[in-house]
Amino acid sequence: MKKNVLNLIYLSFLFVSCVSTAPSRQRTMAPAASPASRKLYQEAQTAFDNQKESVAEKKLTALLKTDPASDVADDAHILLGRMEFRKKQYAAAYNHFQSVFAGPHLSPRDAEARILGAQSLIALNKESQADTLIRDSLKMNLEPKERAYLLEAHLPLLLKKGSQVETFEALAYLSQHHPNSSSRERFKSLAQEFIDSHLTPDELKSLAEEDGLGDLRAEAMFKLAMGLVHEDKLDQAKYYFGRVSSMAPNTYLGKQSANMIKQLEARAYVETKSVGVILPLSGPYAPIGEQTLKGLKLALGISGTQSQNGIRLIIEDSKGTAEDAARAIEDLVLKEHVIAIVGGLSAKNVVAEATKAQDLGVPFFALSQKPELTKIGPFIFNGSITPKLQVEYLVSYAMDRLGFKRFAVLFPNDRYGVEFANLYWDEVLRRGGRLTVAQAYSPGETDFKTHIKKMVGTYYLEDRQDEYSQLLQDWKKNNKSSRKTPPETLLPPVVDFDVLFIPDDLKALGQIAPMLAFNDVNDVTLLGTNLWDSPEFEKRAQSFAEKAIFVDSHLASSETFANSPFVKNYKGLYNERPGSFAVTGYDAGILTLNALKLNPHNRVEYLQSLSSLKKIPGAVGPLSVLEDHEVDRQLLPLSSRKGQVIILE
Repeated sequence: MKKNVLNLIYLSFLFVSCVSTAPSRQRTMAPAASPASRKLYQEAQTAFDNQKESVAEKKLTALLKTDPASDVADDAHILLGRMEFRKKQYAAAYNHFQSVFAGPHLSPRDAEARILGAQSLIALNKESQADTLIRDSLKMNLEPKERAYLLEAHLPLLLKKGSQVETFEALAYLSQHHPNSSSRERFKSLAQEFIDSHLTPDELKSLAEEDGLGDLRAEAMFKLAMGLVHEDKLDQAKYYFGRVSSMAPNTYLGKQSANMIKQLEARAYVETKSVGVILPLSGPYAPIGEQTLKGLKLALGISGTQSQNGIRLIIEDSKGTAEDAARAIEDLVLKEHVIAIVGGLSAKNVVAEATKAQDLGVPFFALSQKPELTKIGPFIFNGSITPKLQVEYLVSYAMDRLGFKRFAVLFPNDRYGVEFANLYWDEVLRRGGRLTVAQAYSPGETDFKTHIKKMVGTYYLEDRQDEYSQLLQDWKKNNKSSRKTPPETLLPPVVDFDVLFIPDDLKALGQIAPMLAFNDVNDVTLLGTNLWDSPEFEKRAQSFAEKAIFVDSHLASSETFANSPFVKNYKGLYNERPGSFAVTGYDAGILTLNALKLNPHNRVEYLQSLSSLKKIPGAVGPLSVLEDHEVDRQLLPLSSRKGQVIILE
C-alpha cells in the first residue's frame, strides 16, 4: 500500500507555476536588469517555448555572464535549471536552483527554487540533503500554496522514512491548501487511506488533539472510537464519538457517531437470561432451521412458552439473506438486549452475521462449517463439525491406524472442495506424509474419465511413449485376425497413492467410484466428509464401500444413538426422530445453558463462561470449547459392511 501511495504523489509537479511571496529572510533586493538583459531573457524564453532549447541555453548563459546579479538572473537560473533537469543533468540543475535560494539577493522565486532544488537532490539520491532543504524551507514564512508545493515534494521522503503521523499531517494540509482542486481531493483520499490502514491507535489519539487537520480530524477520531469499540473500551469510545458528534453534527460521521452512542448505551444494558436465535425459518432452508431450533429448545428446557431454566429465547428469521440476518442481530442486541446469540447455520450468511455480532460485542455461537470463523474476533464461537476437525481426524486415522503414507486428493473446484483440499494437503505434510496427486474438477462434473487418467498417468501417452508402443505392438501381435481397436486400458495405471480423499457429496462419489474401477484403480482407500453419512452410501460407493472411510459425530442407525437420552427426549417432545441438525442445535443449546448457569452479569462474563466449558455432555458425547473458540467433540470413523454403515473400531 505504501508503494501505491508513493507512486501517486511522486514528482507530480516538477514545473510549478511561479510563486509570488518573498520569504522573510533578510537579504537585499537584486538590482534591476538592463533593457538589453531583459530583451535577451525574453528571446531565450521564446526559444524555449518553441522547443529550441539549445538557442535558449546559449542566450541564458550569455545573460548570466554579462548580468549575473540582476533581478532577471534568477529567472535565467530557474529556466536553465529546468532545462538541465529535463536532460537528467540533475547536479547542474541543482546548482542553478541553489543560485536562486542561496544567493545574496532576495528573490520572489525563492520558494520555487527550493522546491525544484529538492526535486534535483532526490533525483541524485541525496535524500538526506533534500529532507534538510525542505524542512529548513518549511520554517520560513510561506504562503499556503508555497508550503503545499514543498510538502508535496516532501511526501516521497516521508513515506520512505515510515513517518506515518508526519505523512498524514502533510496529506491533511495538502487536502486543504493545494492550489489544484483535483489534487486536493486526491490528497484527501490518501489521508483517509492513512486513517484506515496506516495509523496506530496511539497515533490516532495524538491526531485527535491536533488543530489544522480540517474534517480529517473528525475522521481520525471516528476511526479511533471504532477501534476502542472492538477493544471493548466502551466508555472511551463514547467519549470520542461524542466529540465527533459535537464537532461535525450535520455530517455523515457526526450522525453516525450519535447513532453509535445510542448503540453503545443500548449495549450496556443486558438481560442476562435472554438468548437470541437467528435461523432460516422461511424459504427453502426452513426445514433444517426448524430442526435445529427444536434441538436447541430441548437443550434449554423450553417447551412451548414455558422454560424450565428461566431462559427467554428470542427467535429471529434470517430469511436466507445476509442483510436480513445482520439486521436481525442488531435488533436482538439493541432492542431485545440478549446476552448471546446462536445462529450462522448458512455458510452464505454466517460471515455477515458473525461480523455484525463482533461489531456489537455480543457472543455469537455459529453453526456453520465455514473455516476460520473464529478469527473474525473474540466474540465468535463455532460449534459445527468444521472441515479442520474432519480433515485432522481422517489423516490421523489413515496414518496412525492404517499406516498409510502416500495420499492423493480429487476435489471439486468450488469453495467447499478447495477449503477441504487445502486443509488436507497441509495436514498430510504436517504429519510427514506425501501428497502425490492433487486433481481438481468442475463443480457438477459427471464424467471423471479424463481426471482419473491424469491422476494415474494414462492420459498423456507421450510421457510413457516407449512403454505404450511396446504394449500396442504386443496387442496387435495377439490380435492379428481381430478388427477391434486397442482398449483404452492398454496402458496400466501408475497408482502411487494409498489413500484418495474426495471432499464431495454422494452423487459425485457415485460417478467417481465406477470410473476408478474401470481404470484399474482398485486397491486404494477412499476418504470422505460427513456428507457421505447416508443410507445411500453403499449404493453410491459400489465396490469401494468397504474400502472407504468417512467421519461424523454420530451414527443415526446405531443402537447407542437410538437409545441415548437425547433421542428419547427428542422423540418424546416432538414425536419424530432427530436428524443431524437437531444434534447441532442441541449441542449449541447445552453449551449455552451451561454458560448461563455460571451466572454471567454481562456479555464479557458470558464469553468467559462459555470459553471455560470442558467435557460437557452433549447429544452424542462430551463437548469442550477450545482456546480458538471452536468446539472439540468426538468424531467416529464410519464405513460400510454388508450393506450397513458401521462404526469402525
